[in-house]
Amino acid sequence: MSKERYTRGPGFSNHELQDQVPNSPTIASPGPELVDIDFPSGNLGDLDDFMAQFGYVHQSTDPTAPNVFIPQEWQTSVLDKDLSAPPGAPTNGDRYIVGPAAVGLWVGLENLIVQWSAADVLWLVTVPTGGFFAYVEDEQLLYCFESGLWTAQGGGATGATGATGATGATGATGATGVTGATGPSGGPPGPTGATGATGATGATGATGATGATGATGGASTFFMFGANQVFGTTTTRYLYPSYADAGAQTSPVQIEIPTGVPDFNAVRMNVRHNQPSGNGNDIVYTLRINGVPSGLSVTLASTGTSASSSGSETISAGDLVDIEVTKAASVMNSPNDIVCLLETEGA
Repeated sequence: MSKERYTRGPGFSNHELQDQVPNSPTIASPGPELVDIDFPSGNLGDLDDFMAQFGYVHQSTDPTAPNVFIPQEWQTSVLDKDLSAPPGAPTNGDRYIVGPAAVGLWVGLENLIVQWSAADVLWLVTVPTGGFFAYVEDEQLLYCFESGLWTAQGGGATGATGATGATGATGATGATGVTGATGPSGGPPGPTGATGATGATGATGATGATGATGATGGASTFFMFGANQVFGTTTTRYLYPSYADAGAQTSPVQIEIPTGVPDFNAVRMNVRHNQPSGNGNDIVYTLRINGVPSGLSVTLASTGTSASSSGSETISAGDLVDIEVTKAASVMNSPNDIVCLLETEGA
Protein backbone atom coordinates (compact mmCIF):
# COMPACT_ATOMS: atom_id res chain seq x y z
CA MET A 1 0.00 0.00 0.00
CA SER A 2 1.39 3.41 -0.95
CA LYS A 3 -0.09 6.89 -0.66
CA GLU A 4 0.22 8.90 -3.87
CA ARG A 5 -0.33 12.65 -4.09
CA TYR A 6 -1.46 14.44 -7.27
CA THR A 7 -1.85 18.12 -8.17
CA ARG A 8 -4.97 19.16 -10.06
CA GLY A 9 -5.02 21.38 -13.12
CA PRO A 10 -7.58 24.20 -13.62
CA GLY A 11 -11.06 23.28 -14.77
CA PHE A 12 -11.25 19.96 -12.91
CA SER A 13 -12.81 18.93 -9.59
CA ASN A 14 -11.88 16.16 -7.15
CA HIS A 15 -15.38 14.67 -7.01
CA GLU A 16 -15.04 13.52 -10.64
CA LEU A 17 -12.61 10.83 -9.44
CA GLN A 18 -14.58 9.30 -6.57
CA ASP A 19 -15.96 6.29 -8.49
CA GLN A 20 -13.40 6.11 -11.30
CA VAL A 21 -9.87 5.58 -9.87
CA PRO A 22 -8.86 1.90 -10.38
CA ASN A 23 -7.82 -0.23 -7.34
CA SER A 24 -8.31 2.67 -4.93
CA PRO A 25 -10.86 2.42 -2.12
CA THR A 26 -9.77 5.69 -0.47
CA ILE A 27 -9.47 9.21 -1.88
CA ALA A 28 -8.62 12.16 0.36
CA SER A 29 -8.52 15.83 -0.63
CA PRO A 30 -6.11 17.73 1.67
CA GLY A 31 -6.41 20.93 -0.35
CA PRO A 32 -8.31 22.49 -3.26
CA GLU A 33 -5.48 21.67 -5.68
CA LEU A 34 -4.44 18.26 -4.23
CA VAL A 35 -5.73 14.70 -4.01
CA ASP A 36 -4.24 11.74 -2.06
CA ILE A 37 -4.91 8.16 -3.17
CA ASP A 38 -4.25 4.94 -1.21
CA PHE A 39 -2.91 2.71 -4.01
CA PRO A 40 -2.78 -0.96 -2.90
CA SER A 41 -1.45 -2.65 -6.05
CA GLY A 42 -0.82 -2.41 -9.78
CA ASN A 43 1.42 -0.40 -12.07
CA LEU A 44 1.83 3.17 -10.79
CA GLY A 45 2.45 4.31 -14.38
CA ASP A 46 -1.05 3.12 -15.33
CA LEU A 47 -2.50 5.17 -12.48
CA ASP A 48 -0.50 8.23 -13.63
CA ASP A 49 -1.88 7.85 -17.18
CA PHE A 50 -5.41 7.51 -15.85
CA MET A 51 -5.11 10.56 -13.58
CA ALA A 52 -3.76 12.65 -16.47
CA GLN A 53 -7.19 12.36 -18.15
CA PHE A 54 -8.61 14.47 -15.32
CA GLY A 55 -5.82 17.08 -15.34
CA TYR A 56 -3.79 15.59 -12.47
CA VAL A 57 0.04 15.35 -12.31
CA HIS A 58 1.80 12.86 -9.97
CA GLN A 59 3.56 14.86 -7.25
CA SER A 60 5.01 12.49 -4.62
CA THR A 61 4.59 9.31 -2.59
CA ASP A 62 4.87 11.24 0.68
CA PRO A 63 1.89 13.57 1.26
CA THR A 64 3.60 14.98 4.40
CA ALA A 65 6.24 16.62 2.20
CA PRO A 66 5.98 20.37 1.34
CA ASN A 67 3.55 21.31 -1.41
CA VAL A 68 6.01 21.10 -4.32
CA PHE A 69 4.32 22.27 -7.51
CA ILE A 70 5.45 20.60 -10.77
CA PRO A 71 5.11 23.20 -13.57
CA GLN A 72 3.35 21.66 -16.56
CA GLU A 73 4.70 24.30 -18.99
CA TRP A 74 8.14 22.64 -19.24
CA GLN A 75 7.93 20.61 -22.45
CA THR A 76 9.85 17.54 -23.62
CA SER A 77 12.73 18.69 -25.86
CA VAL A 78 12.32 19.08 -29.62
CA LEU A 79 14.81 18.15 -32.36
CA ASP A 80 14.47 21.33 -34.45
CA LYS A 81 12.39 24.52 -34.66
CA ASP A 82 13.06 25.76 -38.20
CA LEU A 83 11.75 22.96 -40.46
CA SER A 84 8.78 23.96 -42.64
CA ALA A 85 8.14 20.47 -44.07
CA PRO A 86 7.77 17.15 -42.19
CA PRO A 87 10.82 14.83 -42.36
CA GLY A 88 10.46 11.92 -44.78
CA ALA A 89 10.94 9.07 -42.29
CA PRO A 90 10.25 10.26 -38.72
CA THR A 91 10.85 7.98 -35.71
CA ASN A 92 8.09 7.41 -33.18
CA GLY A 93 8.20 10.20 -30.57
CA ASP A 94 10.20 12.67 -32.72
CA ARG A 95 9.16 16.21 -31.73
CA TYR A 96 9.52 19.52 -33.61
CA ILE A 97 8.46 23.15 -33.36
CA VAL A 98 7.03 23.84 -36.82
CA GLY A 99 8.93 26.53 -38.75
CA PRO A 100 7.57 29.37 -40.92
CA ALA A 101 5.54 28.88 -44.15
CA ALA A 102 4.78 25.26 -43.28
CA VAL A 103 3.83 22.85 -46.10
CA GLY A 104 2.46 19.32 -46.48
CA LEU A 105 0.98 17.78 -43.31
CA TRP A 106 2.28 20.79 -41.34
CA VAL A 107 0.30 23.45 -43.23
CA GLY A 108 -1.14 25.97 -40.77
CA LEU A 109 0.87 24.60 -37.78
CA GLU A 110 3.58 27.29 -37.65
CA ASN A 111 5.07 27.69 -34.11
CA LEU A 112 3.07 24.69 -32.77
CA ILE A 113 4.72 21.57 -31.28
CA VAL A 114 4.22 18.33 -33.25
CA GLN A 115 5.11 14.76 -32.28
CA TRP A 116 5.11 11.75 -34.61
CA SER A 117 2.94 8.79 -33.55
CA ALA A 118 3.95 5.64 -35.43
CA ALA A 119 0.94 3.78 -34.04
CA ASP A 120 -1.55 6.35 -35.37
CA VAL A 121 0.57 7.29 -38.42
CA LEU A 122 -0.01 10.99 -37.82
CA TRP A 123 1.44 14.09 -36.18
CA LEU A 124 0.07 14.85 -32.68
CA VAL A 125 -0.19 18.62 -32.12
CA THR A 126 0.38 20.62 -28.92
CA VAL A 127 -0.74 24.28 -28.95
CA PRO A 128 1.70 26.28 -26.77
CA THR A 129 0.50 29.01 -24.43
CA GLY A 130 2.40 31.88 -22.84
CA GLY A 131 5.13 30.55 -20.54
CA PHE A 132 5.82 27.27 -22.40
CA PHE A 133 9.53 26.32 -22.35
CA ALA A 134 11.17 23.85 -24.78
CA TYR A 135 14.81 22.84 -25.30
CA VAL A 136 15.83 22.75 -29.00
CA GLU A 137 18.42 19.98 -29.38
CA ASP A 138 20.10 21.00 -32.66
CA GLU A 139 20.74 24.52 -31.31
CA GLN A 140 21.39 23.47 -27.69
CA LEU A 141 19.25 26.41 -26.56
CA LEU A 142 16.20 26.82 -24.32
CA TYR A 143 13.26 28.70 -25.90
CA CYS A 144 10.24 30.37 -24.24
CA PHE A 145 6.88 30.94 -26.01
CA GLU A 146 5.46 34.42 -25.41
CA SER A 147 3.17 36.65 -27.53
CA GLY A 148 2.98 34.05 -30.29
CA LEU A 149 6.78 33.71 -30.71
CA TRP A 150 9.53 31.37 -29.49
CA THR A 151 12.44 33.35 -28.02
CA ALA A 152 15.89 31.94 -27.16
CA GLN A 153 16.89 32.31 -23.51
CA GLY A 154 20.48 33.44 -22.57
CA GLY A 155 23.86 32.71 -24.20
CA GLY A 156 26.71 35.27 -24.43
CA ALA A 157 28.48 36.42 -27.63
CA THR A 158 31.87 35.00 -28.75
CA GLY A 159 34.75 37.44 -28.38
CA ALA A 160 36.24 39.21 -31.46
CA THR A 161 39.29 37.71 -33.30
CA GLY A 162 42.55 39.56 -32.65
CA ALA A 163 44.01 41.91 -35.31
CA THR A 164 46.54 40.56 -37.91
CA GLY A 165 50.15 41.59 -37.24
CA ALA A 166 51.80 44.33 -39.35
CA THR A 167 53.77 43.39 -42.57
CA GLY A 168 57.58 43.56 -42.19
CA ALA A 169 59.52 46.52 -43.70
CA THR A 170 60.94 46.26 -47.31
CA GLY A 171 64.70 45.57 -47.43
CA ALA A 172 67.05 48.49 -48.30
CA THR A 173 68.11 49.03 -52.01
CA GLY A 174 71.64 47.83 -52.81
CA ALA A 175 74.46 50.45 -53.16
CA THR A 176 75.24 51.89 -56.64
CA GLY A 177 78.40 50.45 -58.25
CA VAL A 178 81.64 52.48 -58.15
CA THR A 179 82.39 54.63 -61.23
CA GLY A 180 85.30 53.29 -63.30
CA ALA A 181 88.67 54.96 -63.00
CA THR A 182 89.59 57.74 -65.45
CA GLY A 183 91.76 56.55 -68.36
CA PRO A 184 95.34 57.78 -68.75
CA SER A 185 95.89 61.32 -70.02
CA GLY A 186 95.53 61.62 -73.75
CA GLY A 187 93.89 58.29 -74.08
CA PRO A 188 90.16 57.59 -74.38
CA PRO A 189 88.06 57.77 -71.22
CA GLY A 190 87.88 54.60 -69.24
CA PRO A 191 84.55 52.70 -69.30
CA THR A 192 81.98 53.50 -66.69
CA GLY A 193 81.93 50.93 -63.98
CA ALA A 194 78.94 48.55 -63.92
CA THR A 195 76.00 49.51 -61.74
CA GLY A 196 75.90 47.49 -58.57
CA ALA A 197 73.13 44.86 -58.21
CA THR A 198 69.94 45.93 -56.41
CA GLY A 199 69.86 44.63 -52.89
CA ALA A 200 67.46 41.78 -52.16
CA THR A 201 64.01 42.74 -50.87
CA GLY A 202 63.76 42.25 -47.11
CA ALA A 203 61.70 39.31 -45.82
CA THR A 204 58.04 39.98 -45.01
CA GLY A 205 57.51 40.41 -41.30
CA ALA A 206 55.78 37.56 -39.43
CA THR A 207 51.98 37.80 -39.15
CA GLY A 208 50.88 38.84 -35.68
CA ALA A 209 49.28 36.21 -33.43
CA THR A 210 45.49 35.89 -33.63
CA GLY A 211 43.81 37.45 -30.61
CA ALA A 212 42.30 35.11 -28.02
CA THR A 213 38.63 34.27 -28.47
CA GLY A 214 36.48 36.17 -25.97
CA ALA A 215 34.86 34.19 -23.17
CA THR A 216 31.36 32.97 -23.93
CA GLY A 217 28.76 34.68 -21.73
CA GLY A 218 26.99 32.59 -19.08
CA ALA A 219 23.67 31.14 -20.21
CA SER A 220 20.56 32.68 -18.66
CA THR A 221 17.49 30.74 -17.56
CA PHE A 222 14.14 32.21 -16.55
CA PHE A 223 11.67 31.01 -13.92
CA MET A 224 8.13 32.41 -14.06
CA PHE A 225 5.71 32.76 -11.13
CA GLY A 226 2.22 34.28 -11.17
CA ALA A 227 -1.40 34.43 -10.02
CA ASN A 228 -4.56 36.19 -11.14
CA GLN A 229 -4.64 38.33 -7.96
CA VAL A 230 -2.83 38.94 -4.63
CA PHE A 231 -5.82 40.49 -2.77
CA GLY A 232 -5.85 43.82 -0.94
CA THR A 233 -5.37 42.75 2.70
CA THR A 234 -2.06 42.48 4.59
CA THR A 235 -2.22 38.65 4.60
CA THR A 236 1.07 37.21 3.29
CA ARG A 237 0.57 35.44 -0.05
CA TYR A 238 2.66 33.20 -2.35
CA LEU A 239 2.69 33.11 -6.16
CA TYR A 240 2.31 29.91 -8.15
CA PRO A 241 5.29 28.61 -10.15
CA SER A 242 4.61 29.38 -13.82
CA TYR A 243 1.08 30.89 -13.57
CA ALA A 244 -2.32 29.86 -12.21
CA ASP A 245 -5.67 31.47 -12.93
CA ALA A 246 -6.38 31.62 -9.19
CA GLY A 247 -5.67 33.85 -6.21
CA ALA A 248 -2.20 33.71 -4.62
CA GLN A 249 -1.99 31.09 -1.85
CA THR A 250 -1.58 31.73 1.90
CA SER A 251 1.01 28.92 2.17
CA PRO A 252 4.24 28.50 0.15
CA VAL A 253 3.99 26.94 -3.32
CA GLN A 254 7.56 25.92 -4.14
CA ILE A 255 9.75 24.70 -7.01
CA GLU A 256 12.29 22.01 -6.07
CA ILE A 257 15.60 22.27 -7.98
CA PRO A 258 16.41 18.77 -9.38
CA THR A 259 19.32 16.69 -8.06
CA GLY A 260 22.52 17.06 -10.09
CA VAL A 261 21.89 20.63 -11.26
CA PRO A 262 25.07 22.78 -10.76
CA ASP A 263 24.83 25.83 -8.52
CA PHE A 264 23.47 28.97 -10.23
CA ASN A 265 22.68 32.57 -9.25
CA ALA A 266 19.40 34.47 -9.28
CA VAL A 267 20.49 37.85 -10.69
CA ARG A 268 17.34 39.78 -11.60
CA MET A 269 13.62 39.82 -10.79
CA ASN A 270 10.89 41.61 -12.81
CA VAL A 271 7.27 42.00 -11.63
CA ARG A 272 4.24 43.47 -13.39
CA HIS A 273 0.54 44.04 -12.54
CA ASN A 274 -2.39 44.96 -14.74
CA GLN A 275 -3.21 48.02 -12.56
CA PRO A 276 -1.69 50.09 -9.69
CA SER A 277 -2.57 49.08 -6.12
CA GLY A 278 -3.53 52.65 -5.15
CA ASN A 279 -3.80 54.58 -1.83
CA GLY A 280 -0.03 55.05 -1.36
CA ASN A 281 0.79 51.55 -0.03
CA ASP A 282 3.40 49.35 -1.73
CA ILE A 283 3.50 45.60 -2.47
CA VAL A 284 6.80 43.72 -1.95
CA TYR A 285 7.77 40.52 -3.83
CA THR A 286 10.66 38.53 -2.28
CA LEU A 287 12.58 35.48 -3.52
CA ARG A 288 12.72 32.85 -0.76
CA ILE A 289 15.18 29.92 -0.76
CA ASN A 290 14.30 26.98 1.53
CA GLY A 291 11.71 29.16 3.31
CA VAL A 292 14.18 31.97 4.10
CA PRO A 293 13.78 35.42 2.46
CA SER A 294 16.77 36.25 0.23
CA GLY A 295 18.28 39.64 -0.56
CA LEU A 296 16.54 39.77 -3.95
CA SER A 297 13.16 41.53 -3.81
CA VAL A 298 11.05 43.97 -5.83
CA THR A 299 8.93 46.77 -4.35
CA LEU A 300 6.07 47.75 -6.63
CA ALA A 301 4.89 51.27 -5.81
CA SER A 302 1.16 51.91 -5.43
CA THR A 303 1.20 54.08 -8.57
CA GLY A 304 3.14 51.65 -10.77
CA THR A 305 2.40 48.52 -12.77
CA SER A 306 5.95 47.13 -13.19
CA ALA A 307 9.33 47.15 -11.43
CA SER A 308 12.60 45.20 -11.34
CA SER A 309 15.60 44.61 -9.09
CA SER A 310 19.08 43.06 -9.45
CA GLY A 311 21.23 41.03 -7.07
CA SER A 312 23.05 37.69 -6.77
CA GLU A 313 21.56 34.85 -4.72
CA THR A 314 23.05 31.32 -5.04
CA ILE A 315 20.59 28.44 -5.63
CA SER A 316 21.66 24.76 -5.42
CA ALA A 317 20.26 21.33 -6.30
CA GLY A 318 17.54 20.30 -3.83
CA ASP A 319 16.67 23.89 -2.83
CA LEU A 320 12.99 24.88 -2.56
CA VAL A 321 12.26 28.23 -4.23
CA ASP A 322 9.14 30.42 -3.96
CA ILE A 323 8.00 34.06 -4.28
CA GLU A 324 6.48 35.71 -1.16
CA VAL A 325 4.06 38.66 -1.44
CA THR A 326 3.80 41.10 1.52
CA LYS A 327 2.00 44.38 2.18
CA ALA A 328 2.75 46.63 5.18
CA ALA A 329 -0.79 48.04 4.89
CA SER A 330 -3.91 47.20 2.92
CA VAL A 331 -4.04 48.44 -0.65
CA MET A 332 -7.01 50.07 -2.34
CA ASN A 333 -7.13 47.72 -5.36
CA SER A 334 -6.17 44.06 -5.66
CA PRO A 335 -3.94 43.96 -8.77
CA ASN A 336 -4.77 41.21 -11.28
CA ASP A 337 -2.68 39.13 -13.70
CA ILE A 338 0.54 39.24 -11.65
CA VAL A 339 3.65 37.86 -13.39
CA CYS A 340 7.09 37.60 -11.77
CA LEU A 341 10.07 36.63 -13.98
CA LEU A 342 13.23 35.44 -12.18
CA GLU A 343 16.43 35.52 -14.31
CA THR A 344 19.30 33.21 -13.35
CA GLU A 345 22.85 32.60 -14.59
CA GLY A 346 25.46 29.89 -13.98
CA ALA A 347 27.45 30.40 -10.79
